[in-house]
Formats: sequence, C-alpha cells, structure tokens
Amino acid sequence: MAKSKKGEDKDMGKVAIYPGSFDPITYGHIDVVERALEIFDKVIVAIAVNEEKRPLFSVEERLHMVKAFFKDTPRSS
Repeated sequence: MAKSKKGEDKDMGKVAIYPGSFDPITYGHIDVVERALEIFDKVIVAIAVNEEKRPLFSVEERLHMVKAFFKDTPRSS
C-alpha cells in the first residue's frame, strides 16, 4: 500500500506496467492492454527508447498516439 503525503493509506490495486517502443502502436499492443485491463485495476503503458533502432516516430509522437488510442479507456495511464 502506498502512503499519501498526508499519511493516509492509498490502495492502488493491481497495477501492470507494459513497456515497449510502440513504434508505431499496433492493434496487437491495444489488444494486450485491453486484456490486461480485465486482470489489473490499472495499466501503465511505458514508451521505451531503444538506442539500437532507428525509430519511425519520435517519443512525443508515440506518446500522442498511445494517449489518443486510450483516451476513452478508464484505468489506463
């Protein structure tokens, strides 16, 4: 359990972190998030940078795409 700054207990529930380059995000990625939301209370999509790859989109563009896909999805960040 995480403590808030005021000392109150704050239960975050079950949280999943889904890391990847998402360059670009695909329907397969979206399916994984949707399935994870059936199991977890919250899913955090973490956009990674792979220095060995030449990305098609910038991190900012990928972040924008991910946010656009999941803008109406509750419990994803």
